[in-house]
Amino acid sequence: MRTKRYEVSDMKQAIERIKADLGSNAVILSTKRIKKPAAPGLSPKILFEVTAAVDDAAIPPKKPPLPDEPSLSEPNQLLAGLDRKTFYEGNTPRLPPKKTEDLSTPRADFREDEDISQILDELNSDIESSSAKDLPLFPTKDEERYIPVAKREETTLNIEETLKKMGFEELVKGVSDLKKEVAEIKRLMDDSISISVDLPQHLREYYTILTRNGLDDLVAYRFLKGVEKNLPELLGKAQMRNLVQNGLAEIIPIEKDFLSALSKKVVAFVGPTGVGKTTTIAKVAATLVLKYSGKVCLVTSDNFRIGAVDQLKTYADIVRLPLYVATSQKELSELLNSMSYDYDYILLDSTGRSPYDSTGVQDAIGLMTAMPTIMPVLVLSIAANHKELGDMYERYSGFLPEYIIFTKLDETKYFGPLASIAIKKKTPLLFLSTGQGVPDDMEIPDGKKIAKKILQELPTLWGDN
Repeated sequence: MRTKRYEVSDMKQAIERIKADLGSNAVILSTKRIKKPAAPGLSPKILFEVTAAVDDAAIPPKKPPLPDEPSLSEPNQLLAGLDRKTFYEGNTPRLPPKKTEDLSTPRADFREDEDISQILDELNSDIESSSAKDLPLFPTKDEERYIPVAKREETTLNIEETLKKMGFEELVKGVSDLKKEVAEIKRLMDDSISISVDLPQHLREYYTILTRNGLDDLVAYRFLKGVEKNLPELLGKAQMRNLVQNGLAEIIPIEKDFLSALSKKVVAFVGPTGVGKTTTIAKVAATLVLKYSGKVCLVTSDNFRIGAVDQLKTYADIVRLPLYVATSQKELSELLNSMSYDYDYILLDSTGRSPYDSTGVQDAIGLMTAMPTIMPVLVLSIAANHKELGDMYERYSGFLPEYIIFTKLDETKYFGPLASIAIKKKTPLLFLSTGQGVPDDMEIPDGKKIAKKILQELPTLWGDN
């Protein structure tokens, strides 16, 4: 029996080399991972050491190779009709027989050696079709021994199963996750391409700009299809841009009369942690008192976050507003009932919860149902991951928010979500927070300004013209 050891970078390379050296009857005796030293400062190279064997009797004898065929440019062109064996059997070339042989019947006195390239082609075909009928199974860890060819079972070449057998469970998980990510990227690319192709050329440019600036691709597509239906002919570039900008501004839902919307209601500010709910409440309260002379009080149920009450109390003292603290649903209900007719505006600061803390979010929802007069307003940070903003809205949808307030507009250049979330969720924008200043850094939403920002070819900050 002949044995041979190989050091290869992958198993496919090992199988090819084994087939080439030992033939198709060879079996794999063992496989193990080894590290090859590298230059100083570099990580060692990971290789596989594969040991294979074949019975000497199973190796067919090799014939000496025939010389290369003569060029057809030689004077005697008649020799071109001779096969190689006939041509080299004697010193003097013989002319081919007059009667043509039947090539479909193999000759009894001659058999060509098995072509190794044909073996490799068959092996590659097996690998591509994920079926290797003539390959041995990998030996188990408990039994690394010769497996007779007659006892080999048909197996399927699966890269993940092979890696598991070699002890690379983490790599298997990584391969699986990578497959999913590639499939999702391909799906998104296919969808985006198919959507943009469905638009005329002069609107595809706007589709690219809108989606690049964060507008949801489906919202952008439906909007531009509506523009296409009502598009006048012979518009110049500037006229086209104004038409698109004005059309986008009109479809963004915005609460234009926020004083009436907030009057005689308990406005509860809800949302994830870290979006700036407490600062936003202070801005809204200061605006109502200083600009509109409203009678305002502040209420907080946030006894979960350290310093939350102290922070709101500081703002209340500056604007000279009363602050009440409720630590339970019953206490909150009694407190709101006692003051419902004493103030024009009651602003309620709720406990922030992670959108992935399902239990905490449900507890907060239960607290907000203390009174039917409570009007939830969802506070979101536009500086968050734009792909997750829609998911955040869904996780807080149990509050049934009537309005949206976006914060941290000073921390991004991409304002598409201002329109996307409001349009898809059919929830109007109430306020926009553009910085940390109280009460200066707060704006009433302007659809034209939002549309202009989303249509910028070179994104700029919210405060830039």
